[in-house]
Amino acid sequence: MKKKKTKGIIQQHLVDKVREFWWSPEISRQLPLKKRVKKGVPLHLLECSYTTAYKRFTAQFPDAKLGYVKFVQLRPNNVRHMRAAERMVCCCVKCENTKILITAINQVLPAETKLPSDESSLSSMTLCPAKDGFSPKLCVDRNCHALYWYSIFEKITF
Repeated sequence: MKKKKTKGIIQQHLVDKVREFWWSPEISRQLPLKKRVKKGVPLHLLECSYTTAYKRFTAQFPDAKLGYVKFVQLRPNNVRHMRAAERMVCCCVKCENTKILITAINQVLPAETKLPSDESSLSSMTLCPAKDGFSPKLCVDRNCHALYWYSIFEKITF
């Protein structure tokens, strides 16, 4: 009986390229915990799904001939999906009340005047333009006299 021939052997430089891609910051993030280091390699958590990672890989390296299944098989052992406990989100009273308030306001507003559903977009609408990536402290503390926060009331019409 003859052995089945494989279609091709993956070149080592392609394997290295895939492993480096799995470790890249846009695909996974490194855990800062010392106890999560195994064999000198820190644990990485995926920031996206396998499918999204594969699409990004093929977009970044269109000449690489690699299928989805092999791409996932080449994922390093220290890269894994996030568990629910590892998803860090803010659950403070202030943030939760803001989310509830935005949802309630959007339920009564007409479709063309809806507010952004996330707090950061709503906050940036009401702050002075950022300089070097940060809004002025006076504006963040709502002591600014430019009244950018007033623009949100111009948007809302009942």
